[in-house]
Amino acid sequence: MSGETPPYATKISAEPDFIAWASCHLPGCGESKGSGYAGPLLCRRCPVHDEARDYRGLDAIRSWQREADAKYRYVMEPLDASVSENIVTLCARLTGDFPGSPIELDYTFTLANDKITSLEIH
Repeated sequence: MSGETPPYATKISAEPDFIAWASCHLPGCGESKGSGYAGPLLCRRCPVHDEARDYRGLDAIRSWQREADAKYRYVMEPLDASVSENIVTLCARLTGDFPGSPIELDYTFTLANDKITSLEIH
């Protein structure tokens, strides 16, 4: 694409190219850590649910993300995505230095106005 910014690199939408977007932005995808969950595409009061805990607000989500990055080294491989109205479910394989590796997890994103308004990881 020689210098062009793909549309999924600057905003989020419930389109079939969500796997490409995830590969650019989510922690552990591809070669880099991505911009992370607390990047500019996350709604300020977005709740995140992971490992039976809830995190709300950018500071709490950044802290959770830093703790996970310090505790585990992993790579995320997006496998499949499904879209139903404003809800995107991304299935991804995580491989790393954690018990049970590799595992497949579902990331359920609720979207509104080009932002992630909630995220649940199962």
